[in-house]
Amino acid sequence: MVGAMKTRHFSSNIVNQEKWSLKSIFYPKFESKLIENKYLLSYLTNIYPSSHRLLVFILIIHGFVNLIKLFLFKIKLDSISSIINLSLLSLSILLNIFSLILLNKLKKKYLSNIISLICLSPLIMLSCFNPFECHIYILIILIYTLSTFSFFLSLLISIIIILFTLKLKENLILLLIVNLIGIYLNRLLDITIRSSYNQLRKSKF
Repeated sequence: MVGAMKTRHFSSNIVNQEKWSLKSIFYPKFESKLIENKYLLSYLTNIYPSSHRLLVFILIIHGFVNLIKLFLFKIKLDSISSIINLSLLSLSILLNIFSLILLNKLKKKYLSNIISLICLSPLIMLSCFNPFECHIYILIILIYTLSTFSFFLSLLISIIIILFTLKLKENLILLLIVNLIGIYLNRLLDITIRSSYNQLRKSKF
């Protein structure tokens, strides 16, 4: 009887330590710093690599689509602009391959942020050179969903990009809608992954 009570008390302590708070949907975290650190390490080593490969795949596909588009429609219209676009798209592919190599040594949060920035930097430059193209909308969604930036950092980067690329006031509504979609997806993914991790830890005990 005493042993059962001790086991129950031990189990309740484990459950309490593994709870994660939702004091704010913009900053959910585990109550225990130890478990929070373990979660971040698990995220960087197990979850993020697959997300990163998806990010790289999307960027490479986007690059090839735009290469085809430039060769078919724009190469004769504006040679300087086309050369810049081709150079940035080629740089994007090279940086993405380089980032995949770096991913094997991913252990720290700041390193993952650098890798995300490396992958997205050519698309950021493309958005600045061609604010009327679809680059910026894809970029904002990727920042919120497939990068390792924190929510507030993602929001800050998106605002800075909008300030640099917004040329027509008519685009502001569309940019705000895309940001709202990105924010929703960002919070949904974060809460879902944390909930799944919490349930996985509980099942081990």
